Amino acid sequence: MSAWQGTAFTPSSTAATIRTGLDGVLSGIGADVAATQARLAAVTGGALPQASPLASAAGGAVALRSRLDALVASGGRFVCVHPYVHPVGDRRGDYSYLTPAECITALADKLTDVEEPLVSSDTPEADSLAAVVLLFHAPDHAAFARLLQAFNAVFPVTSLQLAQRRSAQLDALESDKFITTTAPREPRWIAAPPHRHGTVRRMETTLGPLLAQAESYNAENTTPEAELHALLAARAEHVARQDAAWAKLCSQLAGGSGLARYLTGDAENMARQLKTGGAPAAAFKLCAAVCWVGAAPRVAAFKEVFGL
Repeated sequence: MSAWQGTAFTPSSTAATIRTGLDGVLSGIGADVAATQARLAAVTGGALPQASPLASAAGGAVALRSRLDALVASGGRFVCVHPYVHPVGDRRGDYSYLTPAECITALADKLTDVEEPLVSSDTPEADSLAAVVLLFHAPDHAAFARLLQAFNAVFPVTSLQLAQRRSAQLDALESDKFITTTAPREPRWIAAPPHRHGTVRRMETTLGPLLAQAESYNAENTTPEAELHALLAARAEHVARQDAAWAKLCSQLAGGSGLARYLTGDAENMARQLKTGGAPAAAFKLCAAVCWVGAAPRVAAFKEVFGL
């Protein structure tokens, strides 16, 4: 049985393996494009098809695609418990509170909820479930909003974003309710795109087809070799841009916010693990928990991203 531990964002190891498996292709694209462009420069009037030397290195792409599809496969169930969802929590006027122990109990009860069962009795995976559970706790609304904001900045979860917004609103309630808004100054500037005017639209629709005729003839001034050069350059630029986006994503998956647990077993067993696994002190009056449940492969992406 696992214990609560600090959440540590990390790039998915499966996704990283998939990226590594593409090294043989991606690392050679620049040189391959340059070599192909050099061959094109020597061609006059036509080009003979020639397989890229990277074709053999790309032979494992189908298997890597299957691994990626499996990593992000849909399925499983999700639930979020926080002070602002009825009937959970202790309400005092506009404010709501929920201690960590109460939050964990509510989540454990939801796992075994007979009104809305987690899985049906004939589901093959009913006895071999896995769960990724995150817990966030804070002493007041300001700290609670900051905690949720730190998590949502890296891994946005709609339910937690709503709780974050509500907590921030409650934190500012006492001061904001006395603010008198200032009316806008009239007359106001507004956006004025040309297409809002019918005359300009007609100008484009009548002149555009004539311009298209000239553009079709102008296209003949570009040779097939020049078009292929441009295509190869665009391909290399696209690969570099996508790889940079992957590197940026990996760099963003850092730090941590809240506590996490990984549970296995059937619903009743995981509920017992939650209830007997301890909880932060009751002095933390605000708490939220999220849980992804399903067969182990279906929650693997969450398990890897949260460092469990």
